[in-house]
Amino acid sequence: MVAQPAGAQRAPASIEDFLFNLHSTLVAGPSPMLVDDLKEAYSKKHGHKCVIERWLVVGDGGLAATLKRIPHVVSVFEANGKACVKTALPANGTKETLIEADLNFRKELQRKNAAAKAAKAGAPTAAAPAKAAPPAAAAAGPTRPPATVEDFLWNVHQVLEACPAPLPIDDLKDAYSKQLGHKCAIERFLVVGDVGLAGTLKRIPHVVTVTVATNGQATLTPTLPKGSGREALKQADLDYRKSLQQKGAAAKAAQAGGKAAPPAKPASPTAAGTTRPSEGGGEPDAKKQKPAGDAETLSRMLIQGVVRVLQHQAKEGKASLLVSQLPEEFKTFWKVPFNLQSAGFTDASTFLKAWPNKVEVTSDASGDSVALVKKAGASAEPDAKAPVPAAKTATAAKAPAAAPAPASSPSPTSDLADGEPDAKKAKTTDMDTLSRMLVQGVVRVLQSRAKEGKTELLVSSLADEFKALWKVPFNLASAGYTDVNAFLKAWPNKVELSSSPAGDVVALAKKGLAEKPKEPVKAPVTAAKSMPAEPPAAAKSVAAVASSDGDAPIPSSDAEIRKELTRNAQELEEAAKRQQGLVLRQKALIEALARV
Repeated sequence: MVAQPAGAQRAPASIEDFLFNLHSTLVAGPSPMLVDDLKEAYSKKHGHKCVIERWLVVGDGGLAATLKRIPHVVSVFEANGKACVKTALPANGTKETLIEADLNFRKELQRKNAAAKAAKAGAPTAAAPAKAAPPAAAAAGPTRPPATVEDFLWNVHQVLEACPAPLPIDDLKDAYSKQLGHKCAIERFLVVGDVGLAGTLKRIPHVVTVTVATNGQATLTPTLPKGSGREALKQADLDYRKSLQQKGAAAKAAQAGGKAAPPAKPASPTAAGTTRPSEGGGEPDAKKQKPAGDAETLSRMLIQGVVRVLQHQAKEGKASLLVSQLPEEFKTFWKVPFNLQSAGFTDASTFLKAWPNKVEVTSDASGDSVALVKKAGASAEPDAKAPVPAAKTATAAKAPAAAPAPASSPSPTSDLADGEPDAKKAKTTDMDTLSRMLVQGVVRVLQSRAKEGKTELLVSSLADEFKALWKVPFNLASAGYTDVNAFLKAWPNKVELSSSPAGDVVALAKKGLAEKPKEPVKAPVTAAKSMPAEPPAAAKSVAAVASSDGDAPIPSSDAEIRKELTRNAQELEEAAKRQQGLVLRQKALIEALARV
């Protein structure tokens, strides 16, 4: 007998975990165990609900019929006229034993399927038996749910290939579940918007061919030749992406040359594979259980992404956007899904109304619409455009500024807009924003480690730590980089890179530089001579900020106090940015002096 656990166990993360839980429940429970008592025994044994529907398809035949499809794990029999179950594995069987049995069972199913296909190909006249073969094979046992979009597309191809005739689109999900033994969660991998399932599948023409008859009935057939292997699908997907990239580049070139862009075809492979579950689309349940701080940060990042979409729309003369169209436009613009769940919301309108300082939601006959707030044109990215005094100081400096203007706080919303290094100014706006979002994610990883007393992180371990915290990969390519060190060095105001005996390490940038306003004034004489006259002026402006209104009487009214607090905060932020620029400039000059 398996020992009863001391406390509640974690819910299974894979079908192997779930099957082993079933096995241990049957070993620990009474024998025989009624099928109707299985779920209750499972919950008592493992401390969480037995959500068998998540892993296996429970159809009209009920739980007993479902369990009969996994005879290598559960044995179903009748006792006293009632359906009972017992484990099909040895009582002392381990998880490795189960995995091996599952692998052998799948191989046997594949062998039977191959034999059935060969018999069907060699005996075309025996049409009726051949049609009965796929349901029998499907009923024998479930397959593992897809982990990537390639897995899902391959499953869809297999389902359509197994159909003797074009499959009505309304029957796709049912046929998928019956053949593969798990739910067809198409929304996890493809964006199903207002265009419906037919419109979604039309965006993957290299996998599925959608045909609409005169009566309006849509049917599906596989685009790839029958008998194609998975490598053929991967190659077709790769070719399709390349063709889309070429069309996109041609359209941009035409617009840059003043020519009219060609009519847009399926705008992007949003359905075909740009969306990966690991990049934000359809996260697993484990990701939804995030701390409140992470949800708040993701919410700020998500609303900033919405603002960028609306700004892009505004450049095209579109003042507002239907909320129902927002997920599609967001996906097209960012190449990642509009994932409300990660921000702690389930309704788009509720999420948007939670940010009245960024966007405004209105209703009319066509439905809810979202637009930038009236002042959003100037404040949607407030830190990206420095206030006028700071801007004048920056433009007046004739020497090239080699460092970014840092944010005064690690606020995710401000980090999305400010602190852009000069080396990145040649990049596109999309790359800039994605780079900011990525480095802010790195900052959150380092802040999380700092709470645990860990100050530094090996660069070689950054990708794993990033994925462990955010549940998405550390995608340098999306930010326009191929080398992690080059990316981190581009953000000296956020992180600092150093070497150790174990390798390169990354840590949060020290804020002490911005808290010592007198350091830049104490620069070496030689370095000061090589600098233009503006840095001293900037230093004077810092001193002016520090001393301004110092002797003025304290205002008495609430409005005046708040007004002065706001003004002082803005001046302090401007001064901190100028100070940081001077400090980094001084360092660069001192290094240059040492090389002369």
